[in-house]
Amino acid sequence: MTITSGGNVGIGTTSPATNLEISDASGSVLTLRRADTYLGSGNVIGDINFDADVAGSTIASIKGRAEETGTTKSFLAFYTNNGSSTTQSMRIDSSGNVGIGVTAPASALQVAGDILPSADNTGVIGNTAYTWANGQFTNLSVNSTLTVVSTLNVRSAIDLADSDVLRFGSSDDFKMYYDGAANEMEFEMEASCNQIRVHDNGTTRFTFARSTGNFTATGDVVAYSDARVKENVKTIDNALDKIMSMRGVSYNRTDTEDKTKKVGVIAQEIQQVLPEVVLVQADGMLGVSYGNIFGVLIEAIKEQQQQIDELKKRLDGVTN
Repeated sequence: MTITSGGNVGIGTTSPATNLEISDASGSVLTLRRADTYLGSGNVIGDINFDADVAGSTIASIKGRAEETGTTKSFLAFYTNNGSSTTQSMRIDSSGNVGIGVTAPASALQVAGDILPSADNTGVIGNTAYTWANGQFTNLSVNSTLTVVSTLNVRSAIDLADSDVLRFGSSDDFKMYYDGAANEMEFEMEASCNQIRVHDNGTTRFTFARSTGNFTATGDVVAYSDARVKENVKTIDNALDKIMSMRGVSYNRTDTEDKTKKVGVIAQEIQQVLPEVVLVQADGMLGVSYGNIFGVLIEAIKEQQQQIDELKKRLDGVTN
């Protein structure tokens, strides 16, 4: 040990540059040991205190403490003074977890408060696949729930895999997803969702009612009917006979909440007369393209008018 004329103490060195300098080639230069064969939870094993005459007491310290009674588990506690009291600011527990402002960190790093970069939109967290860098996420992966309390702005796309559900409403009132097995886009409305509306600057343009299945448009529903997309065009023969074989009925639906009386036709009956306007749905139910019956009605009226004209000529011959 060396004590210089300036009062510096050197252990393992003959020229200490500070009040105390310890040097050892083995690498172990200072050991703090508790001379006790029993350790209780929270017992101090060793500590380094930082005092200041102006404070009259310790204003910062690093303490090694026992984490559990009767074991060698330990933690390091770092204490700082906020101007009025000295409290634990950081802890490294026996598992290596670090807590800043937290005395029982539950993960590798747990922080009580905000983590801010040195400047806005700077800094990198993560790996090459999943990164937070310069204020942006790359390949953000959320294993549970992501809650956005303000606005979520997407600059590219939201990609959902088969059967991944996009939900709307506090009770998942409306859902949409792609069924990859059936190659179908599915929209589901719960009982709490009455209808879907499409607005144009506040004006409702389309309405789809869940309970009745009714679709309402404020404008015309236009079907493609250009001659340039049609071939094998023929005038409908025996149209009047077809119409005479159809039956118009009134009925009540059994599959919707709407029990008001409806008018129309029965798909199975129309299928026997005009199968071209009957569609078989994926679930096996039959539907009728009512608009396509219009062409048959046109030719039926023309045939009927031709019969009327012939009867008029006969009547004119009798009266003359």
